[in-house]
Amino acid sequence: MNIRNVTFILMLGLLILFSMCKKDTASPPPNTGGNGGNGGNGSNNNGLRFVSFSPESGAIGDTVNINFTGYANNISVNFGNTPARVLSFNTTTTNNVQSTVIRVLVPDMPDTTTKIKVKVDTVLFTSEKSFTRTNIPQFSGFSPANGFIGDTITITGTFYERYTPDVRFGNIRASVISNDNKTMKIVVPNDIDNATPAITVVDGQTMTSTTLFHLKAPVIDSITPKTAYIGQTVRIIGKGFLGPFSSTYNNVYLDNSLVYNNAESNTSIAINTKNASLGSHTIAVEVAGLKTVAKDPLSLIAPVPPVITSILEDTVTNGTTIEIMGNHLLSPAPEMPATVTTVDQDGNIRNFRIQYNADNEIIAWVPSLSKTGQYKITVTVLSSSVTYSKPLTYLSY
Repeated sequence: MNIRNVTFILMLGLLILFSMCKKDTASPPPNTGGNGGNGGNGSNNNGLRFVSFSPESGAIGDTVNINFTGYANNISVNFGNTPARVLSFNTTTTNNVQSTVIRVLVPDMPDTTTKIKVKVDTVLFTSEKSFTRTNIPQFSGFSPANGFIGDTITITGTFYERYTPDVRFGNIRASVISNDNKTMKIVVPNDIDNATPAITVVDGQTMTSTTLFHLKAPVIDSITPKTAYIGQTVRIIGKGFLGPFSSTYNNVYLDNSLVYNNAESNTSIAINTKNASLGSHTIAVEVAGLKTVAKDPLSLIAPVPPVITSILEDTVTNGTTIEIMGNHLLSPAPEMPATVTTVDQDGNIRNFRIQYNADNEIIAWVPSLSKTGQYKITVTVLSSSVTYSKPLTYLSY
């Protein structure tokens, strides 16, 4: 056999071998199902494929079943960009074919229609069809259009009954005391800082009232007492005040100066007159920029200072009862009783426990003092104090 024939036979053999290898190459499967893997269609390397979901529409909180072929684990589900709660997933095998059903709750999502996205491990699948959210909330209105802090306002519209919406007056959250699919009852919040805020409801989507709420200015019904001693607590009685749990404070003015105050409720404010001056004063309360002036002035008078004439014990110890005699020893303000004190040798003020208190007499127990020694007794009534000139001898055992 010559060289030319050998070459021809070798080339023919190579062509036959190449043809056989080409026939053994598998064809790719057809494109099916939702998008998966790295953006390609069909299943991923584990044979997973997004088949369908049902129902294709529903309200927030409804259950949706997502059907896959193959075994799914490490699952997360989003409706658009909103994460959904996965209730369960169940895998079954029929004729050697695995199927997985994922049960999820429709999340509190802002979109009306959106794709369902399922992430299995690191592979993302997206539904071909869109899910449609039904029973879309609507904010129809509210009444009354104005009110005081603490008043109840009724909002009407279409809402998701199974959830409590987030309601705000401007940026301030309000308490929802009841709600159904048609109405909500809310309370004008304690922290309200704007007299004319819009009301916003977040219930799957953000809805804002087309009209503004108008906060009523605080009302001052009375001042108690109208005539008080300097240092005595005075109460402003009315309504529409910021309450004790507010993060902001009522602005209370004595004439044009702010004074320290304590909100006891939405109807009562206590003010301290310790640093005020004698005479007649105008009282005003300001809430969220709304200021109300009391019709009656407050008259402050000087307290009559207490007088100590005698103390009926010379030598005492811890728990001894002493009797203080004198005049004007009883405070005219029950909420600010008289006090009996002494300065201990360590520099701290020690209070005597008062057993009995009349205008001309105080009976009190001696506290535990640090050392044996001489101690002077001071009686304070409102903003006036008197110290008895003759000290007591205290014995420390």
